[in-house]
Amino acid sequence: MLRREWFFRRWLTRSSLALGLVALALSGWAGSAPLVRAQAAAAVGRAPQATVPVSGVLPVGTTTWAAGNVYLVTGSVTVPANATLIVQPGAIVKFQYDAGLEVNGALQVGGAGQPAIWTSFLDDTYGGDTDGTAIAPQPGNWFAINLNAGCQATISNALIAYGGGNYWYYDTKALIRSYSSDVTLDHVTLTKSGYAGLYAEKANVQVNACTITTAAWTPHSR
Repeated sequence: MLRREWFFRRWLTRSSLALGLVALALSGWAGSAPLVRAQAAAAVGRAPQATVPVSGVLPVGTTTWAAGNVYLVTGSVTVPANATLIVQPGAIVKFQYDAGLEVNGALQVGGAGQPAIWTSFLDDTYGGDTDGTAIAPQPGNWFAINLNAGCQATISNALIAYGGGNYWYYDTKALIRSYSSDVTLDHVTLTKSGYAGLYAEKANVQVNACTITTAAWTPHSR
């Protein structure tokens, strides 16, 4: 247990790293983000203010996705190099099939308060019934949070679920994919991925007090 916790609290600077969601769930390991899970459970059923469809390239400057809203990603959303996307605590982001987020600029997610939720548009647990059907969400419903070369990302107090699908390089599929980027994950729950929880290549990744559970694959590095 101590070895696992030490592993996730140290700086990860590897030429290539993939962390599968099954890895630390082998013995039901959850020694990292109980607060996120508790707050996410408390968020079930809260009424969102609005459902906001989003897609395409965000404008230059800062875009904020506000607490209480459901942001429905209908296609790829790109944060360009000269832009910042802020996702406030309590915001809910849902992705349609194969949709994802491409970050070339900066991404700031969450903070104190209710967790930021990233999930499938089929997930009625958060933000209500977005798709109008009774179809249950499945691992791999949506693509990934892609953190591309040179970008900076901080994700804190968040739950990310049901992504990790539809990528042609199968062994790099993950909820979060980092390439030559600076990434901090703090009190984040990564769950129900179609493959891995976190994939990082030539990246500077700091992982603190995170939970990685229930997915299709175990960790590897190469």
